[in-house]
Amino acid sequence: KQSLKSTTKTERLKEIKNIILKRSLDQLNENKKLREKAKLEKKVPPKDMEENIAEMDVNKAGYTSYSYNHSAAALYAYQYGDEMHSPPWGNYEPIGGDCTNFASQCIKDGGVPFDSKGTYTWYWYSDSNRSPSWTGVPELYNYLLNNNSSSSSNYGVYAFLSSSVYINAGDIVQNVGSHTMVIDALDYDSEGWITEHYICQHSTTVQGRLSHYPLSAKPPATRAFIWITRYYK
Repeated sequence: KQSLKSTTKTERLKEIKNIILKRSLDQLNENKKLREKAKLEKKVPPKDMEENIAEMDVNKAGYTSYSYNHSAAALYAYQYGDEMHSPPWGNYEPIGGDCTNFASQCIKDGGVPFDSKGTYTWYWYSDSNRSPSWTGVPELYNYLLNNNSSSSSNYGVYAFLSSSVYINAGDIVQNVGSHTMVIDALDYDSEGWITEHYICQHSTTVQGRLSHYPLSAKPPATRAFIWITRYYK
């Protein structure tokens, strides 16, 4: 057990938060080990996904390929899921919802650069200078899934539609067309199969702001699981 020796309420709250963050990081590391075990046993990912990822390692258009930092995105989600927005990003709860704005922040923290190139774009410079995909549920879906494919290497993100059993902390899950969430951690059974997804979200209409909340406890919905694998810049 860890003792809290601080004498002021502020210091005690800070120590409690640091302990919680450390436990979250420990859980992320443990889940990573379990996922590596599952991968060695050929449980994840399916062969066609592995081939897509391997093919994307070939630079086809002059941009450099970078791996998405799932751990950084997941940790950002965990830190800010139930807090007010992190400056300088806007807060869109009063004008329709902040869920996708928050998810975009997490994706950005995972390394994906602002993308103002090509048909599909994703960026936020100010409230008045942002792409629809930064704050819109279907628009983010379209950007993530259409910006790149296994035969392209356009500037920006490469992601594809996956399933609940082939996904990572730091990836995106949507109630199709209506709500965006970020996975911050996963539970696995002893054989390496995913048994629970924990999500973070900003929302005024769908259970409010949540951090490390079990997806299975949310109301049923048609969901899309989006695996972000890399980005080009």
